[in-house]
Formats: sequence, structure tokens, C-alpha cells
Amino acid sequence: MLKKYSVFVSLFFCFSLNMFSQTLPTIDDVSKLRNWNYGSEIDDKNSNIAGSQYFEDRFLTARVSLLDNKELEIRYNAVKDEMEYKNEGKVFRLNKKDSLIVVFKSGNKIYEYMDYIFKKKSEKGYLVRKTNFKKTDLFVKEIISFVPYKDAANPYEQATQAHYRKDKNVYFIKLDIGVVEIPKKKKEFLKLFSENQENIDNFLKLNKVDLDDENDLISIVRFINTI
Repeated sequence: MLKKYSVFVSLFFCFSLNMFSQTLPTIDDVSKLRNWNYGSEIDDKNSNIAGSQYFEDRFLTARVSLLDNKELEIRYNAVKDEMEYKNEGKVFRLNKKDSLIVVFKSGNKIYEYMDYIFKKKSEKGYLVRKTNFKKTDLFVKEIISFVPYKDAANPYEQATQAHYRKDKNVYFIKLDIGVVEIPKKKKEFLKLFSENQENIDNFLKLNKVDLDDENDLISIVRFINTI
């Protein structure tokens, strides 16, 4: 099963842009969509909250792996960690399912719904795939937080309006033990590897790898796949 899933992801990652067609969802597809929503239309409009729940507010064309790869208009809600799609003029939440993959045509961006370890706790949600190697891969969690309204502490301060705040991306690495958050400290990062610690440490030193830099993380993940 894992082998089949890996093959699917690999093909999806490499050729998804070429696979997009202009066909519209059929009646059967619409029926599947109705069965996939949570039973209620989304209505989260609140003029008292500043900012956005989305890194991209627009609905963009994407393919859904568990819906026969049909094209839908989708956007990612980073606050609620949900995919939203348009159907018959209304907006619904896409039901979360294990191994669900959503590939956006624009930028070939791939979201995967999976289990991962975040702040030493088991979580389940959407991560963005950044690499597609054989044994070890890099993923990123896009985070937008809700900051509630706060009264001014004294007459010289202003009250803080409720707003959505874009936080720093959190990076994850897929290992034999699962998908885990990448530590900020090199010593903790090296502890993730029972073997080849010396080789990885030398690579980090030689290339002055910054564990907060996405390009550097891609380079170390690429190297790990060669040893």
C-alpha cells in the first residue's frame, strides 16, 4: 500500500501540471462533493476581525487525489487547517481523509493530509510537500493564528483589534519514525539520525547550513538521500 502511495505521489509531483485538463466535474462528481462536505455552508464573515485566514484568498484550480483527480476551485484555510471548495455557488469544507493530496495548478503546489509530530505531540493536518526523494522528504506547515481582541492596559495604550497573524513556517522531515518537526538546534537535529550522524554533521559545517532557511533544508534533505 505504501509503495503504491509513493508511486502516486511521485507521478503527481512530477507531472501534475501536464495532467490538468479542462473538463468540468460530472453529475457523479458533484454527488461525491455533496457527500464530502460537513453538511453546512461556510459562513465565517466577521468584519471585526482584521487580516485574512488565507495566504491566498482566491479560489484556484486544483486536483483532488481522492476525487478521481477532477479539477475544483479550492483555497487553503490556514487558521482552520481546511481546504475549502466552491460547489453550485456555495463554499464547503473538503472532508479530511488520510492520504488526501491536493495539487494546485498554479505553482504546482502540493498539500498532503497526514500524521506528523509537532511540539512533541501527534497531530494530523495539511503539510506542503517541498521535495520528492526516495526515502527522506521535506514538508512545511503554513500557519496563520487568530489573535483575540485585547483592551488597552492603561489610558496611554490602544486596544488591540482581533486579527489574523501570519506566523513563521514550520518545517518537517519525513524519516522512518514518521514526519517530525525539524529542531532549531543542530545537536537536536542530529539526534534524529541513528546512523550517518558524522556525515550529516560534516555536511552542516561545510555548507554552513541554516536550519531556518528553506533552501538550506532542501540541500540537507537531498544530501541525506544520497547516504
